[in-house]
Amino acid sequence: MTLSEAKAKAILVLGENKAFQEKYHPVILDEHTKETEFGWVFYYQSYDFIYRGIEGKMLIGNGPIMIDKDFDLVFRAGTRCHIDEYVSAYMKNRGNLDAYECLVNSLP
Repeated sequence: MTLSEAKAKAILVLGENKAFQEKYHPVILDEHTKETEFGWVFYYQSYDFIYRGIEGKMLIGNGPIMIDKDFDLVFRAGTRCHIDEYVSAYMKNRGNLDAYECLVNSLP
């Protein structure tokens, strides 16, 4: 999977909730995309906040989208810890989202 294919998957995830999509018009923040050993981490924010400065449209608590390029998995990181904690939790059981969820739930 390429970066552009992964970004397309992240955009699809953002569009799954139609009400959220229509209200916030989330966009991927390319300058913050992080490449990892397993794939990519995509950060996003609302279009109106980024390009129009409308503070009322700013997303808060929006964990980034993580994509594993080899296992073709799309999942979310949380916002409780630094992103490196979520990447590390995933890498401990790469490809096993149930194990990832258990580790994430045990993070401080």
